Amino acid sequence: MEFHRIILFINTILFGSVFLPASAFALFSPMVFDAPGSTENPGIVVYFISTLTFPLAIIISLGVCWFLNHHGYHWSAVVISFLPWINTIALVFAFTCLGMVV
Repeated sequence: MEFHRIILFINTILFGSVFLPASAFALFSPMVFDAPGSTENPGIVVYFISTLTFPLAIIISLGVCWFLNHHGYHWSAVVISFLPWINTIALVFAFTCLGMVV
């Protein structure tokens, strides 16, 4: 099996397995703004945006990467398959650097 296809399978299994829990978190993500003053906290805003868009990023990246792989753009497909990691990095950044937990 080719190396790029192995990477696509790993990312598909990884992000496919977290899709349903991420969808549940996205449904309840607007509740982070219930506390007074939470709209002024940049960590909470980054958390909200990345949590809300994570399931969408999974669907788009997995669909587009397998479409590109099928049409011969193998390494472009590998790059697109890493798109949900942007949301994951934004979550870590919100927790550590922006002071989400006050």
